[in-house]
Amino acid sequence: MPSRKRRYNRTSPTFGPKKFGAAVRRYLKERELLSKAEDHQTFPWLVTMVKIWVEGQTSQANFDGVSVRTQNKLRKMSLETLQTLYSLGQRNGLIIRPEALGPCIDELVPDIPTRSLFKLALRKQCAVYLEQTLWSEPGRIPPVVKPREKPIPNRKRDELPDPEQPAWASINRREPKKLQIACRVEPQVKKRIKLAAEERGLSQAAWLDWTITSALVDQGFEVHRVRPYKPKFSSPVVQYRTPRKVLPAPEQSRNASVNRADRSTSLRMCGKLAEYIDEARRPNLDRSEWLNASIRSFLDSGEELPDFLASGPLTEVCALRFERDFFDVIEAATAEYGLTKSAWFRRVAYWKLKKLHKS
Repeated sequence: MPSRKRRYNRTSPTFGPKKFGAAVRRYLKERELLSKAEDHQTFPWLVTMVKIWVEGQTSQANFDGVSVRTQNKLRKMSLETLQTLYSLGQRNGLIIRPEALGPCIDELVPDIPTRSLFKLALRKQCAVYLEQTLWSEPGRIPPVVKPREKPIPNRKRDELPDPEQPAWASINRREPKKLQIACRVEPQVKKRIKLAAEERGLSQAAWLDWTITSALVDQGFEVHRVRPYKPKFSSPVVQYRTPRKVLPAPEQSRNASVNRADRSTSLRMCGKLAEYIDEARRPNLDRSEWLNASIRSFLDSGEELPDFLASGPLTEVCALRFERDFFDVIEAATAEYGLTKSAWFRRVAYWKLKKLHKS
């Protein structure tokens, strides 16, 4: 039976890449090293400052003699670090001083040789990100990690050219969009190709494709130039609540119901009412969001609730979540009508459907 012991821990010199970003976030918040960003302190600005700071720490470091597996692990750890800083900046508007990464890296990567290699990987990832920002539109901040491409769906057996042969047979393979060209170069040239590709965050094959295409365009040939990577634009900033420093029940978890800033409840309704709600709501709204908006609209209207009787068994369940202050308003409204919250929610839904039908 395999051991259940964690493979990585906080003191391991080979910290788990998937956990490293969360560890960086936790360290920065526990030490209160985050501050509100000013207008000029955008994420590309922060990456530039981090790159300048790291360059002074890794002037003599290199990856000579380091295994590919270790390099990939350090690259993922550096990506996690940048992604964490990106998330803090875009979602919460928080930023750090580049020097604050020093003690953070010292604690999370206690092994000195590994720490030096990690800073080198972080410097390279900063350079890659700054190179990628050149392809983004002005005023837009691209994400750190390249989005995954959608995989090509598998074909069914009857869609293959020869259904009797396996899918990996030569006759059933998809026609390649590109052709392979054999090429031999000097070792020094290959080394420089590798460095140039890493600066752009590309594979050596993609960098060679880009370079050959650029040379053909410069010589006057009509070749469709494909950009190696154009980052997708970041999603709109999501407003998150500021974590409270003092909780109502400090001895319990922050996620306990008594410590949450919102409260949840549920609604039971008949299948017919659920069907009417599905017809009335927009495609981008689920039942919970539609009901939440309807409740707020009714409380703002000041109208009276109509009578409503369910036309069948209450088989449909819908979860609702409200701000704690707003939940108190709902409880006062239900007490005024002498109804349970579920019955009051059903009448509000019926009121909204009547309003939509009249309009």
